[in-house]
Amino acid sequence: MAPLRPAGRQTTPVDHCAACALVWFDPLEFDGLDRAGWVSLLMDTLATGAPEPGLGSADWRCPRCDSALQARPLAGAHGRHTAMACPAGHGQAHGVAALLASRGLLQPLGLAERLLLQQREGGLACMSCGAPLSAHDEACGHCGSPLLGVDVPRLAQALGATGGKALGGKARGDGPEPWRWGCHGCGRVIDPSADATCPQCGSPAQAPRLADLEPLLAQARRRLDDEQGRAMREALADMSDPERHRVAAATGRPEHRAASQRAERRWWQRWGLIAAAFGLALALALCSGGCAT
Repeated sequence: MAPLRPAGRQTTPVDHCAACALVWFDPLEFDGLDRAGWVSLLMDTLATGAPEPGLGSADWRCPRCDSALQARPLAGAHGRHTAMACPAGHGQAHGVAALLASRGLLQPLGLAERLLLQQREGGLACMSCGAPLSAHDEACGHCGSPLLGVDVPRLAQALGATGGKALGGKARGDGPEPWRWGCHGCGRVIDPSADATCPQCGSPAQAPRLADLEPLLAQARRRLDDEQGRAMREALADMSDPERHRVAAATGRPEHRAASQRAERRWWQRWGLIAAAFGLALALALCSGGCAT
C-alpha cells in the first residue's frame, strides 16, 4: 500500500492499494475527512477502478498484522454498509463502492434501468468487483453484490450542491453555474442538483459505472478550489502586513507570496508618500524663510 493524502482543510493521510483498488483506514481515520478530502479521495481511487474479478476478499489482508480481513457490517449516519475489517481492530478496508455506500449514495438498479443501460452502454459490470453482468441478473455471480447504481442527485448534494440553475430554465438557487451530467437514457445533459429524473425521457439520474462520476467530481473539485481561494483571499485581506509576511514565509505558496509582495509595495509607497510630503514641507519652509530675508 502507498500513502494517499486527500486534499482538504483536514488532511488525513490514508493508505491506498492500487492493485486491489482498496483504501485502508486506521481507527478514527474514516471520520477524519472533510468534504474536500472526500472529493479528492474518490477522484484518486476512481482513477484505479474496480479490482479484477479474479481478486476476491480472500486475498485481502491487514497491512499491520497480515491477518485475513473479514466482512463486517457497519452502521453510520447514512445507513448500513459493509467493510473488510481487521479482526484485531487495526482498521478497515473500503473499495470505491463501499465508500459510496458509507455515504448512502448507492441504490438498486431496477430491471427497466438495467435493460436500458445494457442496450445503450453495450453491457453492465459489477460496481464492487468489476465482473461483467447481464441486465437480467439480480446479483453479481462472482461476488454476490446486488446490481447497484450511484444516486447522482444525492452525490451532487453531498458534494455541496444546493440547487443550481436548471439547464434551459430559470435559476434555482444561487449556484454560479449548473451542474452537468449526461442522462444514460437519452444522452441529454441535465442538472442533477435540480432534477432527480431526466425531463426528456424520465430516466432516473443514476450512474451504473464508477467512471461516470468523474465529470461530477471534477466539477466539485473546481468549485471547492474556488471556495477555498475566496476564503484564502478574504483571510489574507484581514491580516496585518507582518502576518502576511509570516504566512508567505511558512507556506511558500505563490498566492501568499504575491499578497506579501503587494503588502510590501504598499509599505514602500506609503513611506514614499510620507517622505515626499516631508520633503515638500521642508522645501516650502526653506523657501518661505529665504523669501522673508
